[in-house]
Amino acid sequence: MGRPEAFITAAPPGFPRLNELSLDADVLGFTTIVVMATAIVFGIVPALQASKPDLVSSLKESGRSGTDGVTRQYLRSILVTAQIALALVLLIGAGLMIKSFVRVQKNDLGADPHNVLSFDFRFAQNDTIKPFGRYRGIGLWDVSPLPALTFDRIIERTRVIPGVVSVAAVSRPPLSSDGIAIPFLIEGHPVPPPSSAPGSGSQEQGQSASYFSVTPNFFSTMRIPVLRGRDFNAQDTASGTLVIIINQTMARRFFPSEDAIGKRITLDFVPDERPRQVIAVVGDARATRLQKEPVPTMYVPHLQQTPRWMGPQWNDRAGMFFVLRTSGDPMKLVETVKRAVADVDLSRPATNFRTVEQNLSQQTQYLRLYILLLGIFGGIAAILAAIGIYGIMAYSVAERTREIGIRMALGAGFRDVLKMIMRHALLLVSVGCAIGLAASFALTRLVSSGLYGVTATDPATYVAISVLLIIVALVACLIPVIRAIRVDPTIALRYE
Repeated sequence: MGRPEAFITAAPPGFPRLNELSLDADVLGFTTIVVMATAIVFGIVPALQASKPDLVSSLKESGRSGTDGVTRQYLRSILVTAQIALALVLLIGAGLMIKSFVRVQKNDLGADPHNVLSFDFRFAQNDTIKPFGRYRGIGLWDVSPLPALTFDRIIERTRVIPGVVSVAAVSRPPLSSDGIAIPFLIEGHPVPPPSSAPGSGSQEQGQSASYFSVTPNFFSTMRIPVLRGRDFNAQDTASGTLVIIINQTMARRFFPSEDAIGKRITLDFVPDERPRQVIAVVGDARATRLQKEPVPTMYVPHLQQTPRWMGPQWNDRAGMFFVLRTSGDPMKLVETVKRAVADVDLSRPATNFRTVEQNLSQQTQYLRLYILLLGIFGGIAAILAAIGIYGIMAYSVAERTREIGIRMALGAGFRDVLKMIMRHALLLVSVGCAIGLAASFALTRLVSSGLYGVTATDPATYVAISVLLIIVALVACLIPVIRAIRVDPTIALRYE
């Protein structure tokens, strides 16, 4: 059958199996049956009531006021109240998601993702590592020096491409992945007790930081500010003094009353690791757009990584993610960059060419989808609630036309009539909103894990959505209210 073009157009980029979506005959058939059954079930009850009227009870219930049976009035009011409550729950959910999305988009990344092309280049496991032994219950690998030397050659080759401003590489996708959590020791500080966190391995210590290996010029390429000290340079090789750079959060947490520059840190994850000197403190860069708070992070020169590596993370030594800041559209350089990488190593092609902005956009694609779906459902619910309010008020005015005429003939003014009609509408809206707010407090906690920078009970969102729904409901009452005000008493008294 055909494709749901409207949904496909509105779906965020990268939506799973989007190209396979189609209108399924079984789904349409099931939907048709459900709609027909709903119409029959909810239509047959009033029909049966109308076919077997209790004239005596009807006269007793409606003889004085000219209105329908009290029971049926209550039923209609309950249905409309339920519509208002449901609409409020869905709209509040959509409002919380929209506010979260806005907060995510405004989140300070600590780096500049614009005009940055990224790609992945890596070696196979057999070309990178070989087994050495075990340490603290985890396998150790001897790491080949070939990958690191090849990465440097790729940087030298891509740096001269016209349109490329600067080039660097990092062990994990920039602004798209957490680093490895590696324990460390600080020279002159007491050794922290072992971590008691559930599931922590035997190598875990009481203090750890997110670990990245980078090449020189990484911070300038990503425009992460170097707050104090210097960047890595060509002299930071395996034969040079071991150095390390930490971010501002790590400096504040572990060196709160002293300057971190010059301090010595030992990474505590492989045997015989030597201390590294802190040479700089850089700004906090988010691991992902959705990261709520920066975490302690340390960077080491990729040529100064240990010759042995822990088994579960061997892939971090097998490849790197290259970042190229360009003077124009980064994607226009993809083919040129591929040829440049092939000049260095024809047997291992560069892959996953994307801009850093595309990677950031992909991180929020499901949040955008949730907003879209909740917005659609909330909008439909609000429309149904408005229709329900309009219907019940229009019917109420039609029923009470004679009563309105009598009141006006006896001297009631339009304000009295307006108050009489609006009192009922405001009661329905108030009860519906009260139930909807209570339900929202309970149900929005289910989506609290998907919220960013917003609590599940955000007062501003609850108030704004409630006011919006009240306005929609009152506008829906406008036509029946105007009709009631304009009733001619002489005509109303003849109304049957």
